[in-house]
Amino acid sequence: MSASIQITTAALTDRGGSRENQDAVFAAAEAAAAATVAVFDGHGLHGTLAATTAAETVAAATAAGEPITAGFAAAEELFRTRLHNTGDHVLNYGAVYNRLTLAPVGGGTTASVLQVDRATGAASFAHVGDSEARYWDCAAAAAAAAAAAPEGIPLTANHNPGSLEEFNRIRAVNPSASSRFLYSARNPQRRAFIMDPSGDWIPNPAGGFSYCDVRNTWSVYFHSSDDDEKLAMTRAIGDYHLKRDGLSAIPHCTTAAPPPPGTTRVYLVASDGLWDGMEYAEIGALLCRSDLVGNADAAAAALMELGKRINCQKFGVDHDNLSVAVVYVSAPAAAVP
Repeated sequence: MSASIQITTAALTDRGGSRENQDAVFAAAEAAAAATVAVFDGHGLHGTLAATTAAETVAAATAAGEPITAGFAAAEELFRTRLHNTGDHVLNYGAVYNRLTLAPVGGGTTASVLQVDRATGAASFAHVGDSEARYWDCAAAAAAAAAAAPEGIPLTANHNPGSLEEFNRIRAVNPSASSRFLYSARNPQRRAFIMDPSGDWIPNPAGGFSYCDVRNTWSVYFHSSDDDEKLAMTRAIGDYHLKRDGLSAIPHCTTAAPPPPGTTRVYLVASDGLWDGMEYAEIGALLCRSDLVGNADAAAAALMELGKRINCQKFGVDHDNLSVAVVYVSAPAAAVP
């Protein structure tokens, strides 16, 4: 009998220093035809409800053998219904508003879903928001300085409001939204994008006011046209009052070929609570440690512990929620003729 693909998975979440954990995670049952892990990072007043609703619907869709994108559309509709039913609320143009104050009822979540075929080792990934996913081939990452890709290979697109691609996507459906990409609500003249002399939109060379991660990425916000609401991403499940301005719940999808024969690959899906405080190479070095390779439970626990410690050092005790989902995929060595 020939050797087969070996896969181990683990998912953990921790509230960090926050009063509430608005994250949700899951790792599918081992018996499934494909190994599925997912991370959901809720935000806003009803962020916890958004994240748990999305986790529920995506888990149900993937367990039923549906494409990983099916759960996104289901979560978008189910969360709207649940949000509508949380109080004296009304629907208007698909958004939920308080009947008395007419203020939007906020809340939403990222969704990042990774699925690895147990027969082939090929991976599929879909996401909205800023819960990133990357992978490392451990043989290369262990050799630190000589590694081909110590920072790993990204699976996620940039759904930060500082993304020129997302800016252009939103302008294509709502040209007036160019004024909604701001570094700060206190300085609405400091837009994230400006028009150069040739008439093309470019990132504002003046930059912003603060960084949002250790890679010195500017903090940028996408602002609603009818209230003072803002969001640090351009795609999310929920946040219905921003959908008219161009916010999207349609996931970005990528794939990854199986790992090379005789190697082990590690995938990491995590909320921004982890990525914002740690360097990519630092994460890859931990996940590719010889004592952790292939042991998703131990790797997830070690990464979570290190992530919490680094976040406390950099952001203080009230740092963000942290969620991680780890998948190791070991491909058998090629048969010798």
